[in-house]
Amino acid sequence: MNDKAAIPMRRYAIILVEEASLISQACLMEPFEFLRRKLGGNAPVLQVCRLGQSAQNSEIMVPPATDQIQELIESFGSRNQPDAVFVCSGADVAPALRPKLRTLVRACTRNNVRLASIGASTWVLAEEQATRNKTYAVHWRSAFAFAERHLSFNVTTQLFEADGTIATCAGELATLDFMIDFLAHEFGEDWASRFCDAVLVSGARSGNSPQPGAQENRLLHYPLLIQKVVKEMSQNLEAPVSTKDLAVSQSISQRQLERLFSRYLACSPRRYYLNLQLERAHQLCQQTSLSLIEIAIASGFGSSSIFNKHFKRKFGVTPSQLRK
Repeated sequence: MNDKAAIPMRRYAIILVEEASLISQACLMEPFEFLRRKLGGNAPVLQVCRLGQSAQNSEIMVPPATDQIQELIESFGSRNQPDAVFVCSGADVAPALRPKLRTLVRACTRNNVRLASIGASTWVLAEEQATRNKTYAVHWRSAFAFAERHLSFNVTTQLFEADGTIATCAGELATLDFMIDFLAHEFGEDWASRFCDAVLVSGARSGNSPQPGAQENRLLHYPLLIQKVVKEMSQNLEAPVSTKDLAVSQSISQRQLERLFSRYLACSPRRYYLNLQLERAHQLCQQTSLSLIEIAIASGFGSSSIFNKHFKRKFGVTPSQLRK
C-alpha cells in the first residue's frame, strides 16, 4: 500500500480548553500523531491552540501549541481554512473563556466548517444554538442539567453523535471511539483499522452505545422487567408514578415488584425512585442557575421542606449549602 498516495490532504484545528481532560486530549491527539508517523510530510496539517491556561500542563501534545485562536478564525474563507475544528474541554468551560469559544462556533457555522465538541464545550454550542433540531451527546453526569437548561434540544447519553457539520462527544474514553469513527469516515476503514492495531484496541464502540454510568446502562445485566420499570421512573421524575401503577404497567402485582427490587437492588421501588429524583436535583443544583423551588418541582418534590429533608439525608448538606 502506498501510504503517501492513499490519504487526501486535509487541514484540521484543535482547541484545547483550560482544564480539558488528559484522557480526552490523548484520545484526540493520538490519531493525528499516528498519521504523522506514517505519512511524514504528507500527513494532515494540524494547528493546535490553547484556550485559557495550559490544559493541566499536558505533555502529550506532539505539535507545538499556540494561543492564536483569532488567527485561526481569520483563516476561515481562505485557502488555509481548516476542514474541521475539534474543541476539547473538561467538565466545565470557565465563564471568561466562553465568549471566545462562542465566536469560534459562530465563525464555523458561517463558513460551514465542521465542528466537533468534546466535553462541556457542547454547552457553548447549545448557547449559540449551533445544533438546533439535532441531538447532543453529553456526559451522563450533566444530562439532567443540560436537558433542563435547553428544553428545545434532544439530549442523549450515548458515547457520541455525529450528524452533518456538527458532532458532539461525551469525552473521556468515548473520544477514542469518536476518533476511530472519524478516521474511518474521513480516510477510510483501512486507516481506522491500522490505527486500532497500533493502539491495541479491537475497534470502536458504536456512537449510539450508552455511557457506562448512564442510567440505562447501570442495570444492563439485571432482569429486563427491572430495566423497564427504572426506565419508566427515569422518564417520569417530575411527576412520579406510584409503585402500584408501575407494577400494573408490567402486568405484575405491587408485591411482586417490591420483591424483585429487594432481591436485585436491595431497596424498595420507592427508595430507588427517590434516589433518581435526588440525583437529578443534585445535578440541577450544581450545574444550573434554577431556583431551589424550580429544582424541587423539576425533581418531583411537592414541597421545599420535603425536598430539603431528603436531600440532606442523602448528601449530608441542604441544597442551599451545596450551592454555597
